[in-house]
This record gives sequence, C-alpha cells and structure tokens, in this order.
Amino acid sequence: RARAGGAMGVNDEGRAALEARLAALSIGATTVEHPPAMTVDELLPHVGHIEGAHAKNLLLTDKKKNLYLVTALTDTKVDLRALSTRLGHGKSGVRMADPAMLGTALGVPAGCATPLAVISPGCKEVVLLIDQKFKEHKVCHFHPLTNDATTAISPADLERLVEAEGVTYAWVDLEAKAVVSKDSPPDLAKYVRKTAKAEGGAFGTGGSAADGGAQQQAKGGGKKDKKKGKKDSQASKGGAERSTAADLSDVLSFVESLAAEAGLDARAAAELAARAEWRLQALKNGAFASGFKAGRGAALAAVQRV
Repeated sequence: RARAGGAMGVNDEGRAALEARLAALSIGATTVEHPPAMTVDELLPHVGHIEGAHAKNLLLTDKKKNLYLVTALTDTKVDLRALSTRLGHGKSGVRMADPAMLGTALGVPAGCATPLAVISPGCKEVVLLIDQKFKEHKVCHFHPLTNDATTAISPADLERLVEAEGVTYAWVDLEAKAVVSKDSPPDLAKYVRKTAKAEGGAFGTGGSAADGGAQQQAKGGGKKDKKKGKKDSQASKGGAERSTAADLSDVLSFVESLAAEAGLDARAAAELAARAEWRLQALKNGAFASGFKAGRGAALAAVQRV
C-alpha cells in the first residue's frame, strides 16, 4: 500500500493488528484508503458517498477518572451535560479526556479514535457507549486505528468484536433527555466503574478548608456562639466558592458539548476547552478582585465617618 509517510494519525501497526484480530474471529470487513483525516469534516468528502453509517468519536472522562468512548453517528447531537447527568455525575461531571489518553487507553494517535480500538489492552478500562442508531444500518464505518483508511463492518460484527475483547459496552440513545428523580435513577450510572469519592473539584482544586472546618465544628462542643459564627462565615464562603466552580464547570461542559456537535476531534476540543477554562478563571478572579476592592473601599469610608 502507498503510505503517507509521517502523516499525523497514520498507524500501520495498529491497523495490521486489527486486521489480524478480525480474521481470527472470522469477521468480514472491507477497508478503503483515503488521505489522513483528523476530523469528521476532513473525512466525509472522501467517504461520505459510501452507503452506511459514518461515525464521530469522543473520548470522555469524569471526576473519578473513568473513561468513556462515545461513538455516535455524525449527525447525532451529543449533549455532554445530559450524558453526564445520565451517568450520575450531575450536569458538569463529564468532559473531554486529555488527548494523551488516546494513546494510553485506545492505543491510537490523535485523530484516530474508534470503537475498533477495543483490541488495545488499555481499552479494557474504557466503557464504550455506542449510538443505538447504528443498528438501523447494514454497515458502519470506522477508522481501523489509523486515520488514512475507513473500515466497513456490520453492527452485529462490531458487537461480536467488542464482546470477544471483554470491553464493557452499551447501545445508547445518545439524544435521550436526562430524566433523573427519586423514582428514576440515572440510567447509565451502572457503567461508572469507580465509586470512590473523587478528589478535587471541576477545575482540579480541592475542597475548601471551610468544608473540613465546618465538619469539625459540628462535632465539637463549648464556645458554641463563637464557633457557630465562624462556621457560618466559613460555610458561606465555601458555598460561594463551590457555587462559582459549579457555574464555571457547567459553562465549560456546554462549550465542550458544542465542540462535540461541531465534530471537532478530541485534541481540538480539549484545546478549545482549555482556552475557555483559562478565560473563565480569569473572569472569576477579576470578579473576586472587584468585590474585594469594593468591600475595602466601603470599610475605609465607614472608618472615616466614625
């Protein structure tokens, strides 16, 4: 085969391993060559005319560092906030994984995310969430661990491969609304592997000292009035900080959701999210600074009037 030497996303070794595994399972698949394509927009001009379902793939992570590979039809709208809620993380608990995880977890370079990566050892720790609309098509098209080719495989054979590799998976209605209540628990929560309480907040910051202080004060006795006042002050401060972090995280998840709908690959989406996070943090810090200055000015004015 003619190769695009050094092209980003070209992975001959991964493709060869996949072809060998499919042959061992007697799974029939056909593959077409095309120029390397890092995004869906780059890919479709080359293969969009081929009958069948074409895909976009998102590698996601949550605050507990679980990994989810979401494989959806190119026109499916993946709402990360709704998906996060359905996994039991609230609206802002899921975001794009670090692009480096493509190699660690899926064994592929950037621009090559694919459900066919289940043959990679690291994928045993990934939960595969597959758009159930793929089942409406006779064949589905995915990168064969390299982005300069596209492999056609039936939904049934895809399922055979995933089961043979022992990877946790589910066919999911990715456009379903998140309906969670006392009588309706998160429908995808059973796929969350790590249940230990996550460390750090939405932006990698730990809980505020006020949280621990409030808990200790709740247990203690004596000097109740003084401690109660301190606890109320700390709880108010900690609550405000957590509320702000939650708001920022929700906006960031919305940005990532828009990036996913636009068909950006994991690396481009992560870069966009990082830039958005930096700006949001700058706005938050600016708001806190303005509030501090205003409060200081008011205090000085009050002292001068005495």
